[in-house]
Formats: sequence, structure tokens, C-alpha cells
Amino acid sequence: MTNGTLLKEFFPQAGKIYNSLLDERSKKNFSLRMLFNLTSDWKYIKEMVSLVPEFKDKEIHPHIELCIQLGNYASENRKLIIYGAGVWGKRIVDLSLKGINWYSFCDKDKEKQNKTFCNLPVISPEELMINHKDAIVVIAGFKYKDEIYQELISMGFSSKRILSFDSDPYSKTNFLENKQYFDSDIMLCV
Repeated sequence: MTNGTLLKEFFPQAGKIYNSLLDERSKKNFSLRMLFNLTSDWKYIKEMVSLVPEFKDKEIHPHIELCIQLGNYASENRKLIIYGAGVWGKRIVDLSLKGINWYSFCDKDKEKQNKTFCNLPVISPEELMINHKDAIVVIAGFKYKDEIYQELISMGFSSKRILSFDSDPYSKTNFLENKQYFDSDIMLCV
């Protein structure tokens, strides 16, 4: 089946779903989620989150802002590298990030270097500085975040090229478990 055929079948079905929704909030959430799935632009998620009353007093917008920023860098074809080939690095890959093409991981652990993690090569901090000084680096993890940041700065890396989540993005949203509209597994374009 060609992409054109899929689209011809998909959009009428999406229209039927949209028209069957009973309230404007549901229709708006459906539309925003569809737009995100089609474009990978996190501004639609940001708008969607702003519609959910449970998020009003939660501090999740910095995570969404970081994803928007990463999306902008990706659209500029900037090299994006995750510092930390571990659990948090995998979470960043999983969270982002549809639409984000990561270049590699960087890790100090020599056992991880010159191998792959999450289907990406793992480079050393030295290689990062020699060959990828123009890259955007996202620090994965919280325990050593400040130490990694200082190490990158001391190696001459620009602070404008270093990003990090201030806390676990999942911890900010787990209180909405089973309350989400339109889970991505349901709303994927095939």
C-alpha cells in the first residue's frame, strides 16, 4: 500500500473520529495530537498540555520547552549528542523524541565507547571536543549533571551548546496515568 493510499484512507477515518467527539476540548486535543504526530513539532504538545486543568500547577513546561528547542535544532540539522549512555540517555531518546535524529551518545566509561547504545555510536568526551565542538549536547542524568556540565565547560565547550532536563520528565506527568487523551500507540500514522 502506498503512502498516498494510506493518507486517503487515514484522513477520512480521522475526520470521522473528530466528528464523533462531543466536546470542544476533546476535538482540540485530538487535533493537536494529530498535528504533533504528523509534524513532530512539540509546540502542539505544549498547547495540548495547556488545555489540561491537572497540569495548571505542575512544572512540566520546561521539559516541553526543551523538546521544542531540540526540535528547532533538529530542523536546522544541528548535530545532537546525548552525554550519558545509560538509563537516562535511553529515556531522552524515548521521550524525544519523535522527529529528533540523534547523532551519538558520549560517555566517559571506556567500556561503552566505540560501541552502540540505542542504535547510536558512543563516543568519548575527547572525541566530542575534537570532532564535535559545534554539536548540541544534552546531559542525560541528574546525579552527575553539574559535574558533567562543569567538565564540558572546562574543556572549552560553550554553555550555549549544553542542555539538560532539570528533573525526570516522566515524574512530572505520571500523576495523569490513564487520564491521557489519545495515546501515541493509538494515534500513530502508519
